[in-house]
Amino acid sequence: MKIQDTEFYKFLTSHFDKGLFANDDVVSVMLPLLQTVAKIHNQGKVAGLDKLENIFVTDEKLNIISDEFQIQNNASRFTYFFLIKAKRLQSVGK
Repeated sequence: MKIQDTEFYKFLTSHFDKGLFANDDVVSVMLPLLQTVAKIHNQGKVAGLDKLENIFVTDEKLNIISDEFQIQNNASRFTYFFLIKAKRLQSVGK
């Protein structure tokens, strides 16, 4: 799906074109999305915000489908950083 075909993109561009996004509007539009993301994280899951088709618009507010995400452990991507021992930094106590 092209980004231009998503509800998220259509919603944002139509409101930007009309000049309707003041600071309070952005908070109001984003709050339901952020609350749902927090609920997903509290369940130990990852909110899949990488796919814009997961974001939908209801009553001029953004939200995300909350029941389609599985627990993802991405720790293996960081193990390399913990295997390297620093050779140039030395701590000397006095």
